Amino acid sequence: MQKDKLEAYIESKQREFNNEKAPALVWTAIEKELDKKPEKPVFRLGFFLSIAAAAAVLICAGVAMGIQYAKPSLESKLLATHPDYLEAEKHYQQMVNYKIDKVQALGQQEIVQQDLKQLDAVYQELKSELLSEGVGDEEMIVEAMIEHYKSKLELLSIVLDKLQSQDKLNLNQDEKVNM
Repeated sequence: MQKDKLEAYIESKQREFNNEKAPALVWTAIEKELDKKPEKPVFRLGFFLSIAAAAAVLICAGVAMGIQYAKPSLESKLLATHPDYLEAEKHYQQMVNYKIDKVQALGQQEIVQQDLKQLDAVYQELKSELLSEGVGDEEMIVEAMIEHYKSKLELLSIVLDKLQSQDKLNLNQDEKVNM
């Protein structure tokens, strides 16, 4: 095999290379590099604390949502304690909505809105009282809630009767004027 030119040159000059010594500064620099310990990865406490805080927030949010969804709804509590009440409430609510639609068709919903809001505030108070701890006479409260719907229907009936009688009077007066 033929030797490479570089290889041949190195072999011819090998004695000269072996006689030469590296300066002392080079060896001290190499020794300093050898004495250095390898650097450990930097442990950043702030980074890990921020990850832990984010995890804690997510866990707390998950627990809060779980608690919220685990609570039985108002309707399920009422259904469990008073199954007949929910049927009555649905019936009365349909009748109230029908009468409100009639009042709105006559364009006079402003007349009853304030009264209905007051009645609804009382109703919500009764409902929360029913579901609160330590209620003594639940049957009486359920009856009062049903009476609420009856009062609402009575109010709407009175308003509708008056509005319809006014409409008839206005129609009769218009007919007399036209003749």
